[in-house]
This record gives sequence, C-alpha cells and structure tokens, in this order.
Amino acid sequence: MAQPPNVPNGRTLNSHELAAYNDLPVAEQSGYLLFAADVIARAKPYPNTRGRVARTLFERGKHSLKLINKWNALNDDADGKGAWIPGWAAARAAEASRAQRLAMAGAVEEEERLRGGRAAEREERRRAGVASPVRETLGEYVSDDEEGGGVGGEGVVEERLPQESGVGEEQLQAMVDATRDEERLRVTREGVAGPGQPLLPGYEDESGAYVDVVGGGNAVVGNRSVEERLGRVIEEGEIDEGEIDEGEIEEGEVEEGEEPYEEPESPPSPTANETLAGRRALGMGDWQYVMALDTRHIKTGISQERSATKSVLVWVLCDKVTGVIIDRVVVKRLDYSSPDATLSAKLERSMRHEIEMHLLVEGPGCKNILKMRGEGFREETEVGMMYLDYAAGIDLEHMIKLHYQNREPVPEAYLWFVFDGLADALMSITTGVCPEKAADSSLPGADMLEWDPVYHLDIKPSNIFLGEPINPYGAYLTPLLADFGLVWTESKLVARKRKNALHNIGTRGYQPPEQYRELTAEEDYDPKGFEVGPKADIYSLGVTMWRFMLATCDPDELWNIHDPDGDIFDWDDPDRRQLPIDPPGYWGMYSNRLTQLVYDCLKMYPPHRVDNKDLKRRTAEGFAWFQETFREVKLSIEQWDNGESLPWGFQPFIIDDPFKKGSVPPGKRRRIDDSGVAQGDADSGAQ
Repeated sequence: MAQPPNVPNGRTLNSHELAAYNDLPVAEQSGYLLFAADVIARAKPYPNTRGRVARTLFERGKHSLKLINKWNALNDDADGKGAWIPGWAAARAAEASRAQRLAMAGAVEEEERLRGGRAAEREERRRAGVASPVRETLGEYVSDDEEGGGVGGEGVVEERLPQESGVGEEQLQAMVDATRDEERLRVTREGVAGPGQPLLPGYEDESGAYVDVVGGGNAVVGNRSVEERLGRVIEEGEIDEGEIDEGEIEEGEVEEGEEPYEEPESPPSPTANETLAGRRALGMGDWQYVMALDTRHIKTGISQERSATKSVLVWVLCDKVTGVIIDRVVVKRLDYSSPDATLSAKLERSMRHEIEMHLLVEGPGCKNILKMRGEGFREETEVGMMYLDYAAGIDLEHMIKLHYQNREPVPEAYLWFVFDGLADALMSITTGVCPEKAADSSLPGADMLEWDPVYHLDIKPSNIFLGEPINPYGAYLTPLLADFGLVWTESKLVARKRKNALHNIGTRGYQPPEQYRELTAEEDYDPKGFEVGPKADIYSLGVTMWRFMLATCDPDELWNIHDPDGDIFDWDDPDRRQLPIDPPGYWGMYSNRLTQLVYDCLKMYPPHRVDNKDLKRRTAEGFAWFQETFREVKLSIEQWDNGESLPWGFQPFIIDDPFKKGSVPPGKRRRIDDSGVAQGDADSGAQ
C-alpha cells in the first residue's frame, strides 16, 4: 500500500497503521495525520539498547494502532476531530444548513398531507351530522363517561361556567386541543411568523385582527372574545368533544410492585423537528437547547430504551451579532412512548391536564404564578412539550440548601416577601382575583365575575420557583407558584364525587391531615369528614414557610422531631397534632407576628386555620410593619444592577445564574463513559 502524501515530518506509517489509516473516512485522513504528529511529538522516547535512534512507543509495530484508537475516541465536534481537520467548521455549517432545509421541506410536505387528512375528516363529520352546534350558554355537559366509555362506565354530569364568567373549562379544553390540532397549520418557515403570531391563525374578525389565546384570560379583539372564537372552532367540528381524566398520574408516587424513578443513561437532545416546533411555539427566533437540568425514567419496563422519560431542559435565544443570551425558557419535555399502552395514555392525559390548568390559573394575571409561554405535542413520536418562563433562582429548596450550607438564617424581610407573594397566588387561584389588581378594574383579571376554585394540592419548596426581580423590590427574586400537574377544580371534584378521594396525592410531610392517607384511613380518625378544600393549600404553605424559617436546621433532624415513628400525625398525642413551631435549637430569631401566622396555617382542623382572605391581609400588614419597624427593602432593579445591595441581615443567599441575560451560554455538558470517550449532547439540529 502506498504511503499517504504530505505526512508531517516525513514519517513513514507502518503496515498496521497504514491499513487503519486507509479505513478512515477520506474527510478525516488529513486531520488524523496532523493529530498523530502532535501525539508523537509529545510522547516520551522509547529506550533502545542497540544504539539506534530512540523511537516513541507509538512508532513501534502494533503500538501505532493506539494513534488510530485515540483519534476515533475524539468527539466529532469543534473541540475534537474538528480541531485537526482543515475546513471542518465551514463544511459542518454547510451540512447543517442543508439538513435544516431538508427538514423544513419535509415538515411542509408532512403538513400538506395532514392538512388534507383533517379536511377530509371534518367533511365526513359534517356529512354524518356529528358536529353539534355550540350552546348559547354552557350549562350542564354530559361527558362521554355517561355512555360507559369513561372510567368505571359511570355517567358523569359536570357543571360548566357561564360564558360571561371568563374562560370556562370546556373552552380551555378546546383551547388546548385547538392549539395542538392547528399547530402544524402555522407558518413553518423561519422568519415569516413574528413573536406575536397567534396559535389559531385561521380565525380573524371582520377587520382581519387576530386573538392570541396563549396564557388564558378573557382576551378580546373587537367585540369577540376567546370563548366565541373557540365556540366557532367547536361548531365547525374541528374538535371532538371529550373529557380528559385529570390527576391520574400523581407525581412522586410509585404504585405497588413498580420500581422508582431511575436516571436514564444520557439526557435527550431535541430532534430537528422538535427544535422547529419549539421555535414556532415561542414565536420563531433561533432558540437553541443548551442543557438538561433533570431527566428521569417514569417507569422501568421490558425495554429500557423505550421507557417513558420526563426531562427539564433549558433553551436560550442569543443575539445573532454578539452571541449573548437575550431570553431563556425552561422546557418540560415528556416522552410518553412506552410498551405499556395504558401508562402511555395516562401520561399524555396528565400532561394535557397540566397544560389546561396552566391556562386556567394564569387567567387572573397574578405575577406570582409561573407563566407558560407555549406548548405542543408531536403525536408521531409521542412527545409533549411545555415552554415555561425561566426561573433564575431555581426554587426555594435550593435557597434553603444555600442557607443551611452557610449556617445563616433566611432574613425575615424576605420571608414576609415570599409569604405575601404566595398569599397572592393562592387568592388568585381560589377566587379568580389577584389582590394586587382587585382595586383597579381596568386591569386584566380584576373583574372575574365567577370562578371555579382551584386547589394546587402539592405546595412545597421545590414547587415554588424564584423568578426575576420586579420593581420596587429589585434585590429580591420573585416567588412563583408552579407545577400544576395535581391541580383540581372545585366543580370537577364535586361532579365526580372525589373530594374524599384526594388522600393519596401530594408530597409526604407537606400534606395536610385531611390529605394524609395513613391518618385518614384509620377508623378512629377524629377529624373524619373534613373534605379537601382551599385550606389544604393553606396548610401546605404553612409547612413550606416553617421549613423556610428553619433553613439552618439539619433536614434529617428537623423531620425526626415531628416524625420519630414514621407517622407525620398522631391524633392521640396532642403534641403531635401539628408541627412544632419552636423545635430544639431554634432561638426565636423571628418576630412573634410571623411565627403566629405560620402557626395559624398549621392547625390540624381545617376550620381552625386561617383562610385565604385573612392570610393575605396579615401577610400584607406584616410585610409593611416589618419595613416600618426596621427598614425598607425597596431597591430598584437599576440600583441592583449598578452594584447597590441591601445590608447584611436583609439579603438572602442566591445562586449565580449560569444563563444570565447578556452572558455567553456555557458549553454543553458531556458525559465520559468508562472507555474515556466523551458522549456529547447532540446539537439541536441533529438526528
């Protein structure tokens, strides 16, 4: 075999290395020669007893194959093989551009096929008389369960909100389904659709204006509301009336005989079509996946490769000129594909339910509710995506850990700030009125005439995210109530007679007595008959604040104080009917006003607890009292950005934001397997 031309330093490849060299792709051969020359130059000379010129180990017979192995172990990216191959970056850019064009062309072709199929299906339904007219008022709605098609085959009659009450549940369900069904009808080529492109592009009023239904609420264009628009969609037969069984998947709970959550071998990277769908949902722009914050298997199955997975991903939008971050989102990705068809269906229903509840609770416009910026489902791959606002401070659980590590208590000013913000959130989801907006009827969400109370049922530190500061408190991260996967509305609980069937959901330690399965299952349970209601969330918020106040205590010892025998509550023991407000090692560092309010949230009997209205009044008064007594904690965002801060004792610990606006996104994390080969996350346009 002939030696390759232009070998650095005139080196001769032995037969073993030459054979392996010829097996390399032609595009890699020149890069390999440069790489091998560099390795040899850095290698230690091998001793020679015969007086000949010393050679490196890599130049001796079969040992030269190690050069090839080292080359093949490099990543196929700019930091690996690309660093040695001349023109690699330009070639990859051209290849990616071509792949993107092909992917977009394929998406357009697929959309045309689906469009024709949907049109034929609608026409068939019209001819068969399936599409029913929209009722002038949404009174009682009999679900498919009445026909025996639902769970247990029992008829279910559900109360629906009148149209003037805001976005009702049927409209919200239609909104979710219409968004999914019409997603592919939106513009598919980048740069055509702007950030304000609505999700229902085919329905405009007489003037040609659109209604943007993202985010819920009672958005109106001209004289036509979202409800009227969605009614038109239903009337035209584009949406099948049906019911999703909410709450069937309960986060954190493992059924008997199942294995718990398990970490997948590697986090998933979005495919080209997922990236394209995400850009459409977020209003186009060159959004890119940069990191997986969390990935886990929902359930281990026969084929782990096809096990359903839930992932939390970070996507960023960068300036095309400077390359710095200008926007961030967190993507909740659920791959519900599974050999277990029942599990797959439950997971899909669960995510659709969470999306529906997000649209509902965002209606009043409370700033302390985490916002959803878009959603989408790819039915061909069984993947659902939710696009949520990015939380710079992650969540309260991380802040508690920071204060424990530094042995510094959380400042009382920030405790009042968080308590007051979460009181706003609870008032908003239970009454439909955000307290900060109630005084101004011109603001969106300030005049919800009727509202179906919403119960979160899983309030805990990890479900309270910390978002960007809002003036005038520029030094404080804003608490955001999040994770609405276990949310139920009052009407659905009543209609399905399930108010006493919620004892098995939530997170142990944060559940109220009426929601705690081990206690309510006892025959001699004293407060038997108390149904799960709005005061269940009051209790969980009280436990969250209790844990926040005791951030410097050892977590294991803290829970053992109240749970020595494995039972959170013991009705027969008066000392174990509620959490101790003054555990050992706690020296009363906070005001009696704050301590008493938390204590009043933790009463075992629901009627004895503070209600939402009184909670909001007392948190607002307490926060104002603290600032009048000690000092104001108002600091504009501009002052904070210019380096000003609050004095010690008023500023909580916060993490450094790795995706701060104006910064360059960090490089993608890569796993190193046992052989030393780096397994990088695939680029967002790969696969």
